[in-house]
Amino acid sequence: MLAPSFPAWLPPAVANEARRILEYTKYPALVIRLATDIRMKRVWAELLKHKFNRPHLDKWALRMRGPLLDDRLTDQEATFTMFFWWACARVHAPIALSTISELDTLLASCESIARELRKSAADVRALPDKLSGSEFLETRDMEHGNAEYHAKNMERAAKFYDGAIAKIIQLKAVEGLDPRVVDRPGKYRPARSYVRHLATNIGKPLYATLATVTSVALDCTITKEQVIEWTRGVKGLQNKA
Repeated sequence: MLAPSFPAWLPPAVANEARRILEYTKYPALVIRLATDIRMKRVWAELLKHKFNRPHLDKWALRMRGPLLDDRLTDQEATFTMFFWWACARVHAPIALSTISELDTLLASCESIARELRKSAADVRALPDKLSGSEFLETRDMEHGNAEYHAKNMERAAKFYDGAIAKIIQLKAVEGLDPRVVDRPGKYRPARSYVRHLATNIGKPLYATLATVTSVALDCTITKEQVIEWTRGVKGLQNKA
């Protein structure tokens, strides 16, 4: 779509990123809102007061058509560009939050399914021999081949669950550090997830700034106090009002 005129207070690097996103996004209203809403003026004014390390594109961002952080951008411009992109991306690619209790339930389920899959694989391998004394005797070799094929598929599925189990255990081990894990369910999970993940992308306890960006992005009202509560334990933030 044709990019609108952006306000003078929007950093030029961010305006360029907004134009780039507008060329392909299915959600232009979000991009325009984050680039032009007058509340964002104080966001950029606040961010301009801080120094940031140059951001890097991770694999997730690259898959999601992340920003072009070329060498002509200063560290601050690259940070602002990346932050704006995350502010847009986190709305339509949200990450679900989990509590330790929910992870425990999921872990027990995955462990149970993995055990059942391996037991079923053993039962399938044993089935041809159990049939060998019947009219199926002449097809025993073929039955063994089929049984092995299905048993291996079950074992591959079990290994898939093993991978899920390892990830769950890892998440449980970093409780309070990973933004995906919270101590209790609470309300407003989508907004909490957005705030916690955006906080990791800015890496500074700018609670009022995060509240403003979230309010604009989600088209709702989020307070500084909510952000302080929701970001407790997020790595790199010191939760002080």
